[in-house]
Amino acid sequence: MKDTRSHINQVYPVMEVAFLVITAMICGQNKWTDIKDFGEGNIEWLREYLPYDNGLPTRHNIAAIMRTVVPETLLEAMVGWVNLHREKHAQPIISVTVYAALSQRCDRLVLEDYADRIGYERVISFQTHLPSGAPVYHTNVMMSVGEQFCVICDEVIPEFERRFVIKSLAKDKQVISISLAQMNQFCGNILQLETADGGKVIAMSQSAHNAFSAAQKSSLLLMVSCCRLMFLPSSRLVVVRCGVCWVKSFYQAIYNRCKYSLTFICLACRGRYYVITLLRDSCFEIV
Repeated sequence: MKDTRSHINQVYPVMEVAFLVITAMICGQNKWTDIKDFGEGNIEWLREYLPYDNGLPTRHNIAAIMRTVVPETLLEAMVGWVNLHREKHAQPIISVTVYAALSQRCDRLVLEDYADRIGYERVISFQTHLPSGAPVYHTNVMMSVGEQFCVICDEVIPEFERRFVIKSLAKDKQVISISLAQMNQFCGNILQLETADGGKVIAMSQSAHNAFSAAQKSSLLLMVSCCRLMFLPSSRLVVVRCGVCWVKSFYQAIYNRCKYSLTFICLACRGRYYVITLLRDSCFEIV
């Protein structure tokens, strides 16, 4: 992570502060005072991983130090850590290719600039056209990428771009094409998840589950050696607002369905929110 403080102000190493904040948040502490109290109560455990030679900063200093961290470098470090963990357990690493449907909410130049800043190697952006002439308003409405599969409504992509997108996806994914009618039932709005014991789950809404054909559902189960498809008793996963509100609503829905205790970290970065991890009891971890 990039520390923007001058060397004379680096009494408390940024890695130590970030580790404190992240572990405290995983344990449910979301206020600076609570994070400080968590650190004081678990200082010996923290020192098993980092020295903390100068102890812990005050709650005000914790907040001030975290504000100096460049968000992109923190996100990149977290993704790198997750990939090291996944490589150790012979799991595919997180893809560094970005697929994005361009719309009023996704600008090509802004996307490419951000991808370059965060260190992604490749950006594949494309146009979409609904029968009304409008673009699909969110990429996650028309496609979903899992470890071994991609569900995509490719008929809304213009022909000259469609071939390129499908060819790129097919290099390491089994592509499952869905119709516009299935997209409208949110078949493209699904998530592959992994339980704490390594079990595979594909989460989707009730309407998506009903709209997938039997052959498509069999393909999903086969490609990820999935133990089950989990569908939620709602018409769709996307709620009125997106970003962090959507994340909270979706995982609250999973919690209500499965009675798991969930904890997640959201990092704000240039107006966007990212879920870093979900770790607690028997909860899911994002794949």
